[in-house]
Amino acid sequence: MSEHECLDSAEERTWDAATLAFRLLDQRVEQDLQEETDLPLTYYELLVLLSKAHHKSLRMSDLAALTHTRPSRVSHAVKKLAEAGLVRRVHCEHDRRSWFAALTDTGQGVLDRAGARHVRSMRENLFDVLSPEQRDQLLDISRTLLARLAPDSALARSRPPAPEERASAPGELAARG
Repeated sequence: MSEHECLDSAEERTWDAATLAFRLLDQRVEQDLQEETDLPLTYYELLVLLSKAHHKSLRMSDLAALTHTRPSRVSHAVKKLAEAGLVRRVHCEHDRRSWFAALTDTGQGVLDRAGARHVRSMRENLFDVLSPEQRDQLLDISRTLLARLAPDSALARSRPPAPEERASAPGELAARG
């Protein structure tokens, strides 16, 4: 194997640490959400996307694209959310082959409770353990990776926040859930 086919020891340590850290963070946040709301992280993320959408409704194919997930996985999740009364499945008026998922009032209530727990978990397990400089570095690194892996993502294209925006971010995060 050539040197280009192997990671050097520093690259390997970086990869191992990053993947393990984010896998464990994901697991911890999901555990916190499920303990309080019995809602898997994937379902929470779908509810958040619906809550931010116009009319709190999105086409199923758009949900799949936004989550970078296969349509079949989104359909399964939306079916479970619909069975729990958190979303409604609605036929598209203009294309009877297409379906929309729409957030219900019950779903909004669950999302509000889950959002508060999600924010607490993210603070406890990520933001509170990083310095402001590390948070800025993490944002910069994440945007760099997204520019490569998902260049069409709004997160990859967004500009860094101004210092005064950073100061107001905690309230904004809590409000968004």
